[in-house]
Amino acid sequence: MEDLTLRAYKQGDVPHMIDIIMEYVPQLPNYKKFTMNRDRIEYVLRHNIDNANAFGCWVLCDTHDVVQGGVAGYCVMSLLSLDFVADDVFFFIMPQFRNLRHANMLIQVYKDWAISHNAKLIRASHTGGSYREGSKEQAMFDELLNRQGFRPVGKIFHLDME
Repeated sequence: MEDLTLRAYKQGDVPHMIDIIMEYVPQLPNYKKFTMNRDRIEYVLRHNIDNANAFGCWVLCDTHDVVQGGVAGYCVMSLLSLDFVADDVFFFIMPQFRNLRHANMLIQVYKDWAISHNAKLIRASHTGGSYREGSKEQAMFDELLNRQGFRPVGKIFHLDME
């Protein structure tokens, strides 16, 4: 398996990132009901690229500089205090490039970024909360986060509107 390189995303990555999001997000159990919107995804990615104070996104690229995975997060002031809170937005690696090294690279860059933004609370739940309890995917994501120093706190509940 080829080693991927990590870097901040750039405008030229956006079209391929949109393709990946359009294909893979609807495969997550909690997002099957969503109608993905290319224009909305493009807007979010293009308009946050220069918003490094609150939004960070990094990609894993192959030897041709093609995006094969990525992680994004935001860090904002809490609604309850003047302290900052970081949340992940997405964490993804194309199936053929999934390994512990690549996963750790993404989690580490997100964690380092949140720490550098003085986040008092750094959450990693978006992707992990997408898998059913007891599933292989959830167990793997939990193990990855535990190795990176994250600890489970409660559960994420979703109300199914259908």
